Amino acid sequence: MKTKIIFGLSIFLLICYFFIKDLNWLFQDIVLIYFSPFILIFLISLIFLLIKKYIFKYNTKIINYWGNSLIINCVIQLFLIILLFNLTQNKVVERDALISDLKFFQTKIEEIDPNPYWYISKADLTDSIDILNKRLSNKTDMLTATKEMMKCIALIHDGHTNVELFSLIAQKAILGQVFPYSVLIDSSRVFVSKSFSSSNMIPIGSELISINNVLIGNVLKNISAYQSYETQQFRIKICGDLFPFLIGFEYNFKPVDVEYRNSSDNTIHKAIIKSSLSDKFRLFKQIMSVINKENSFSVLPDKIGYLEIASFMRDFNQYKEFLHSSFDSIQKRNISNLIIDIRMNGGGSDNLGIELFQYLCHEPFQLDDSAFIKVSKPTLENEGETDTSLKLGTIIPLEFVKQKIKLRHEPLRFRGKIYLLTSGMTFSSATVFASAFKNNNIGTVVGSETGGAQICCGNGPMIYTPNLHVPISTSAKMFYLRGGTQHQQGVVPHICIKLNQYDLLKNKDKILDLVIELIKEK
Repeated sequence: MKTKIIFGLSIFLLICYFFIKDLNWLFQDIVLIYFSPFILIFLISLIFLLIKKYIFKYNTKIINYWGNSLIINCVIQLFLIILLFNLTQNKVVERDALISDLKFFQTKIEEIDPNPYWYISKADLTDSIDILNKRLSNKTDMLTATKEMMKCIALIHDGHTNVELFSLIAQKAILGQVFPYSVLIDSSRVFVSKSFSSSNMIPIGSELISINNVLIGNVLKNISAYQSYETQQFRIKICGDLFPFLIGFEYNFKPVDVEYRNSSDNTIHKAIIKSSLSDKFRLFKQIMSVINKENSFSVLPDKIGYLEIASFMRDFNQYKEFLHSSFDSIQKRNISNLIIDIRMNGGGSDNLGIELFQYLCHEPFQLDDSAFIKVSKPTLENEGETDTSLKLGTIIPLEFVKQKIKLRHEPLRFRGKIYLLTSGMTFSSATVFASAFKNNNIGTVVGSETGGAQICCGNGPMIYTPNLHVPISTSAKMFYLRGGTQHQQGVVPHICIKLNQYDLLKNKDKILDLVIELIKEK
């Protein structure tokens, strides 16, 4: 038994060394990882012991079962260390492989995208890749290679052309460190808005001054370089929403030294920020609750209808039932003012926006002014197109988008006043909806400029780089939204409202409150 205890203690110390030195885990997480399987195994062993002792009448000592549980637990922990060691290895990447993948990306977007050089010339993108080739050493690691690839791809300035990074960040974040606080970005200033940290070292409302001795303005510049975007509003909003993970990504998922100003007494403090497993669980839970937020309808005071369309990426039949139920309730309650909120809607299918317009429009409407698709082999395969007469490389106008969409007979069609709320997170098909809503004169748009641009691209196939096997989404279609004239500007609301950190930190919805007051005044 003594040997078993020594063996078990040795494994525990080995685990402590590995998790603290390589992963920077907190001691509480190490204890949890170590003792969770031990307790489970001990309970299972105890059950077998009781069965043998009282049912089969075997004369066994409980201490032997404890020893066996310890040995089994140690074996499991050894497998765990081996597994985590493999997962945490930042594999070596040859510079030539990375450069080859970036050149592959450039070739593919030239093949697929109707106009890949809206924002950067072909020569400038080529020069950026060549400069990277000269700057990097012969060998680098996967994390660094991914960062460099994202920076090059972001130069395209297309919010639909980006590295699909969720699985990599999720894996690294779970095993490594993230910044366990939500933040609000106001220009180049960053304020802590919510804590997911069990230690709560940084008070809510504090302003971040620097991270790892880098001024926060430069930190924002560094992390925003990874983000593909169409408008600056979208880029800022994404950096704010993903700040905990982007900081982890920027600093290789290690603990960070943070300097901040306490809002309560204006004093400056420093702290080393780590995140526990429970911190990361709460953070992931928050992120997923936003991503999976359901569309909803409620009635505000003074009989104001509030329809929140959180996403156009939902099951179409369920969405139709939701709209029917919502507008049935609106009609039965004689609601004459309706607020539609698409501020957190990152897009999805245009068909869901069209279905909503069936309840709002009183004459046929048009979503886009025009649209084009570039014919390429990857796009034809993605679209399931079998027409072999289409010439590769040609850009074909999509004539059907110019046709007005006819209205069906809809007894629940709304006949009151409508207000549409937008923000920098209103993107893709949600921007298409906002543009059509404004330019078809359906109601009043309130909030801030959309994250999607008036002239934008999208709907392309996924490509995978040949060496690093990085998934990259692409654009095959170009859309000129209703009234769209600017390719770097989103849909501008009729009533623009600029929020500052004080509005946001108060946890009050200034935009919604303003619209409610506007309705009451009328």
